[in-house]
Amino acid sequence: MIAGTAEANASIYVYNNNLLVGSTETLANGTFNKTIVLDIGNNEIKVKAKDAAGNISQLSDGQTIVYDVESPKLSEVGVNPSLSSLGPVMISFTVSETLESDPVVTINGNRAIKISEQEQSEQFTVYSVQYEYSYNIAVDEQQGSAGIAIKVTDLAGNSTTYSSDDLLIIDCVSPIAPVVNDLPDYTN
Repeated sequence: MIAGTAEANASIYVYNNNLLVGSTETLANGTFNKTIVLDIGNNEIKVKAKDAAGNISQLSDGQTIVYDVESPKLSEVGVNPSLSSLGPVMISFTVSETLESDPVVTINGNRAIKISEQEQSEQFTVYSVQYEYSYNIAVDEQQGSAGIAIKVTDLAGNSTTYSSDDLLIIDCVSPIAPVVNDLPDYTN
C-alpha cells in the first residue's frame, strides 16, 4: 500500500516505473493511501497531486521497492573431508542472491561457524554469494551419515532449506585391535 500526505481534497496519481498505475483522493486531513500491483523486480514509486483548481505538483522523490517472490537457490554444496574423524570439517556452498542474515548451517542439529563470505557481483548487482563454514567433530558425535542442513532467507523474506544426509560420514570409533595368528617360536 502506498500512503502519504498532500494538499487536502486533492487527486493523487501513483506511478510505478514512470507508468500511471492508480489514482485516489486525499482526505480532508491530507492523507492518502492506494494499493497497487507491483511488478516482479524493481519498482520505483512516485506520486503527484492535482488540486481542485487543476494545478499539478511535481512528481515526488522516487522510492524503490523490490518485489521478489523467488526463494534463494543453493548450489555447489560441498563437505571436506567427506569421511571425517575428530576435528574440523569445512562446508562450502553458493547462494543465488544477497541474504537477510547469515545462513544457519547445522550438522546433526549442531551449528557450524561461518568462516568466510564472498560476493560475486558486477556493477552493484550481486549474482551469487559463496560461503564457507566450519564444524568441529567431537568424540561424542553421532557416528555414520551426518545430517547437514542449510537455511537461508533473502531480503524479501523468501526462505530455502537444503538438507542432505549423504555428504558427510562421521567415524570417530577406533578399529578393534588386530589379532595376529600364532607364530612359531622359531623359523628358518
